[in-house]
Amino acid sequence: MTVSQTFVMQLAFCGEEAEAVKRVSIDAIMPAHQHGMNYTPVVNPSTDGQFSVSGMVFHMPGSWQVQVTVFGEGEPRFFTLDVEIK
Repeated sequence: MTVSQTFVMQLAFCGEEAEAVKRVSIDAIMPAHQHGMNYTPVVNPSTDGQFSVSGMVFHMPGSWQVQVTVFGEGEPRFFTLDVEIK
């Protein structure tokens, strides 16, 4: 991933719970700067338990945190991924 370059992410959920995933939302923030991306990513389901995320852009170098919310049966589940962009 490069600064200010649009990229696509693929999310894959495995196991018995993969079928229960109905919708996914995603965003990214820079915790040190207290702001997020300047763009709104688009999430599209592709196959069972898999989603394609387009429109992701890290517009500044530094530490980012990708935040994924998974909606299915019951309460939403939250996942984070720390990413360092140089």
